[in-house]
Amino acid sequence: MKFRQSSFPFPSLFAAVIFNSLQRNNLINAQNLKSCPSALNNIAILDDSTLLNYALVPSTAADGEAPNGILCGRVEHDGEGWIALAVAETADEMVGGEAIIGLPDDNSVLKYDMTGKSADLVTPMGESMQTLWDDSIVQENGKTVMTFTKWLVEENELEISEGWNDFLFASGNSNSLAYHATRTGVRVDLLAEEWDVLTTSTSSEVPITSTTTTASTMMMNDATTTEAATTTDVTTTAAATSTEVASATEASAINDPTIEAAAATSEAATTTNAITTTLTPTTTSAAQEGLDCTLEFCENELTSGYLQRYKINVPEGQDPGNCEGCSISMELIYEGDAWLSIGFTEDGRMIGSEAIIGVPGETPQKYIMNGYALNLVELLPEDQQTLTDASITVNDNGQTVMKFTKLMSEPGEIEIVYGENRFLWAHGNDATLAYHANNKAAFSLDLAAPGAAVVEEEVTVPTDPPVADEGDTVDASPDAIQDPNVAQDCTVQFCENELTTGFLQKYRINVPDGQNPDTCDGCTIDMELIYDGEAWVSIGFSLNGRMIGSEAIIGIPGSTTLKYNLNGYSDNLVQAMPQEQQTLTDASTVFENGQTIMKFTKIMKEPGEIEILFGDNDFLWAHGTAPTLTYHAARSVFSLNLSSGASQEVAAPNKSLWLAHGIMLFLAWGVFVPFAVQASLLRKLLPEGGIWFQIHRGLNTISLALFIVGFAIGIATTNKEEQPHFSNPHRRMGLAMFIMAILQVIGGIARPHNPPEGEKKKPIRVGWEVGHRLLGVSLLACGFWQIYEGILLYGVKYNTDESDEDAITIAYWVWIAVMIAVMVLGGAFFKLRK
Repeated sequence: MKFRQSSFPFPSLFAAVIFNSLQRNNLINAQNLKSCPSALNNIAILDDSTLLNYALVPSTAADGEAPNGILCGRVEHDGEGWIALAVAETADEMVGGEAIIGLPDDNSVLKYDMTGKSADLVTPMGESMQTLWDDSIVQENGKTVMTFTKWLVEENELEISEGWNDFLFASGNSNSLAYHATRTGVRVDLLAEEWDVLTTSTSSEVPITSTTTTASTMMMNDATTTEAATTTDVTTTAAATSTEVASATEASAINDPTIEAAAATSEAATTTNAITTTLTPTTTSAAQEGLDCTLEFCENELTSGYLQRYKINVPEGQDPGNCEGCSISMELIYEGDAWLSIGFTEDGRMIGSEAIIGVPGETPQKYIMNGYALNLVELLPEDQQTLTDASITVNDNGQTVMKFTKLMSEPGEIEIVYGENRFLWAHGNDATLAYHANNKAAFSLDLAAPGAAVVEEEVTVPTDPPVADEGDTVDASPDAIQDPNVAQDCTVQFCENELTTGFLQKYRINVPDGQNPDTCDGCTIDMELIYDGEAWVSIGFSLNGRMIGSEAIIGIPGSTTLKYNLNGYSDNLVQAMPQEQQTLTDASTVFENGQTIMKFTKIMKEPGEIEILFGDNDFLWAHGTAPTLTYHAARSVFSLNLSSGASQEVAAPNKSLWLAHGIMLFLAWGVFVPFAVQASLLRKLLPEGGIWFQIHRGLNTISLALFIVGFAIGIATTNKEEQPHFSNPHRRMGLAMFIMAILQVIGGIARPHNPPEGEKKKPIRVGWEVGHRLLGVSLLACGFWQIYEGILLYGVKYNTDESDEDAITIAYWVWIAVMIAVMVLGGAFFKLRK
């Protein structure tokens, strides 16, 4: 524990000092009564490169002891950077959690409140709440190790239970608290007496900002054997303790989800050579082994507040395993008033599945799911509407109850078998059929062997586990776990790419069964863009790294997320694709918790569109400053390999040419033309004899030459980039100025003769002078505006640092203000003097 001296300059605060001292003395005395064991023999895998070694010293409340337990922890992370372990209400909710964060550069291990997702909302608790002891953080041999001891129960803090707890883990790439490189959410039973494994959360709400990682967590203690498992003595090198590892056959794992999960995590700790799909148990209302679902209703809790009940109806003399005329009676009971659905699928996916959907007040019916859009959820033909005893009502308890009986085998429909089936469930937020949002899941259920159903979830789990013989060693140290820096498989988990500060891209490739992602028909990509702020967001697909000719998906909070053709830079040339090409599914853009989040699923290969490859692709990103589609505030081009997650920014072309264009035109209209005008207005300061005119004409000649060369560079570079000419206001103004400048020069050469001094000027001379001055002032004003617009366009095109762009813009306007002041004040002075 680290103590800090507090200085109170006011006598009125002496009481606080005394109280603080007494409180700390009590903590010290309590700590002396509780101590950690010499070895931390329990292990939880936080992610693929991090272990939590821990021991729980439970509360005993014996005489002389504090009625509180302690958690002794040592977090071992295979990498160098800050690390954090947080206690949370749930493993998928960061906000409201409390973290222990170790910062190697500060040599500090402190407790933090997490009141939000941004770094400035992760703040150290007050000094009186910094009650950790035996805390340290060290780095050596490429590893970061944080140790601590913490009370389980502390005033005004989340309690650590002597049982199941939800934890969050995160780590950074640097030793200072910043954007995390990895994060997971885990559930741990601190009193586990056998191997228990749970799938980690994949929520975006873990410190410090949102990322997604999929992993398995494992807790190890002295295990007891189970009836379904054979046990083998192994030695863990990380904990240096003897542990009985339960291994089970595939069949055993199905009937005992704990055994299956343990086997999966045992594989994760020992092999890293493959990726597969595992099934995570759902909760059930009661253990149902031994029930006969042909005689009574069996139950399955789909999610909190949503129950499934079912019974198989077998005609007399029939075998349910090979039955003609068998039916299933099913009830769905939901706590609330909403539409309900149960679906039947062959591959765990919505598209191509069939469902029974019930809306209160209407009769439940059978549907075919042809797509995610509501208009693609279509009723089966009337002759296939064979449900009996179908109803859906809202009872007096506020529950929506849907009931029906369905034939298990029907022509042209997905068969329900007396064995393992794959189902989909969903419900709405009210009694109007609409998008289900996150209220849905796929699960597998064996109708012949009632027990816990299993939710289908893609998890990174190695296959082909080694079978440990007696005396073998299982290495559970971080060195034995898969290196987090190796290429990820983005077909089984979401990969991430930070586009820029505060703008994150997440994606996953969906490969149909039996397909090769490299040559895939029907592959899709799930993508999320998460922007810190409220604004329109966009991701584009390009063949050459250029905007014009590319295609983009643009999301505006509160509006439909659509596909667009980018035919030019102006708003009217960013055009939505025809309706038949609007094939996105699960598309949404929302603003919540201070972030704009766009999600969609897109077919990777579509007729007439740029193909997205399972390999290198050129993408464009952009975002605005408000939820209204206007000119972008920032954008860039980048190359991304979808098979490995490797990304790099692509340099926009012709940077030196556009820079030369800008410099020449700044010299022309920001320097030489203002000096030429000043030579005319301030001619009284110059020697007599027409010197002012020679300076005026010479500077304008230089300006015109620079203008012509700069204009030519712009035309040539536009041709080189295969862009349309004069397609935005800056380019059109440039053309207009070029024409006006040529006319001004011609007018200067062909000017009417100025009469000798003392003679009256002819009307044509007076008219020419007025026109010459008006056109000159107009050109000068347009030139000032053009230079400013050019600075902005260059910054957007080449994604320049905003602070650099601001500095250049300020310096430019200061210079222009000086030029204008000299012309206006100097001209007015000599006019009045005359």
